[in-house]
Amino acid sequence: MDKNDRLTGDLETLYTTINLEGMEAIRSGQEKIDPHLNNLGQDKRLGLTLLITIKGEITQGFQFLTEEIQKIESEQYFYPETDLHITILDLISATESFEKNDAMIRESIKVVQNAMKGLSPFDVQFNGIIASNAAILVKGYDDGGLQKLRRRTRKTASEYGIILKERYQSISAHSTIVRFKKALKNREQLSAVLQQYHDFDMGVMKVNELELVVHDWYNRKKDSVRKLLWLNLAASAGICGEKN
Repeated sequence: MDKNDRLTGDLETLYTTINLEGMEAIRSGQEKIDPHLNNLGQDKRLGLTLLITIKGEITQGFQFLTEEIQKIESEQYFYPETDLHITILDLISATESFEKNDAMIRESIKVVQNAMKGLSPFDVQFNGIIASNAAILVKGYDDGGLQKLRRRTRKTASEYGIILKERYQSISAHSTIVRFKKALKNREQLSAVLQQYHDFDMGVMKVNELELVVHDWYNRKKDSVRKLLWLNLAASAGICGEKN
């Protein structure tokens, strides 16, 4: 078994574990409601995150799945197309105490630029949906490039003396499309849709752009430094630059 096969296996195990817990929560009425979603104007949590923006034709599959779920649970929180993303890693998790610091941002840009040197574009395949106990996720599978990027960024940050404030070290390539805002009303129907589209093939996205953003928990409020970092990986390896 090669490294990519092991990675895919690890991801499949992770997604299966998440989905078992999520489906049980849905069936038993134990889903976790996000209290912030009912008063987003008062949610002051912000953080610094390196992410992949999901855009282009691939979003058609996201929109289809979102609409299918909206037919059943219209009162939940649905991510608009502009907010769809994969979190590469949180340099600073979103909290109310976050304060934007220009020196910290400059150092973070250097970290990511140096971590990127020599890396190439990579693919993420989106294939179906699962439930966690608090959300509905699109399953993403990368070809190893995302995990290499995460490892390099963590290592480079350590070399710069920066302690990454990640909530956890993710191996996932998922994207959240729905969060539970209220108690579910149609549990059986939602469970059926999740099972129907568990392996729904949405296609492959070539990742050649990354963003370092100050944003809120749901990627709604993106400080457009803001697009702080724009890496064009399609160019020759190691050539990185900021986009103003």
